This record gives sequence, C-alpha cells and structure tokens, in this order.
Amino acid sequence: MGKFMMKSIGAAALLFIGVLIGMQAAGSGMKSLQGYDDPDMKGAFTIKNSGGQEMEASILGHSLSSHDLEKKRMELEKADAFNPLSEAARGITSTVENLFQKLINAIKGGK
Repeated sequence: MGKFMMKSIGAAALLFIGVLIGMQAAGSGMKSLQGYDDPDMKGAFTIKNSGGQEMEASILGHSLSSHDLEKKRMELEKADAFNPLSEAARGITSTVENLFQKLINAIKGGK
C-alpha cells in the first residue's frame, strides 16, 4: 500500500511539474507571437527630425515629409470651406427645433 501511494504521489508531482513547464512555454510563446521580443518590429508611427524645420514621418512603413503634410492640410482646408448639405441640415434642424418648442409652449400654456 505504501509503495502504491509513493508511486501515485510521484506520478502526480511529475504531471504537476509538466503542467507548470507547459504553462511557462505557452506564456513565452505568446509573447514571441505578439512581437514583444522582436527587435525588427517597428512602431506604427515614427517621426524623425532631419534638422531645421524639415520633419519626416513614417506611418506603417510609408514615409511622409512635411511638404506632403502641408499639401494634405491645404486640401482639407479647401474641402472644409463650405458644405451645402451641412448648411441645409442646420437650417432644417433649427426649423424643427423651433416648431417643437412652440408646440411644447402651446401645450404648457393650454393647461
């Protein structure tokens, strides 16, 4: 009986140690899979100052210079200058808001 208990406890201890080793291996595998330890892994967004006012940005490996960014800014300013649909929506919103405000005031005043 004692010999059987010693064998059972030894087998359980061996299996427990195996589980701990497996958990450690899985944890280190997940870290390497996510790229934490990879020195070749670069950030998604980097900015380099090459002296003076000239700056260079890199987004997901595609490089942009400050001249490209300036062109984009100008295009956005032109596009944002006037939007007729936005103005029409503001007018409709204010009309509906005033209509409901008058309706609420009429209901409150009627009681």
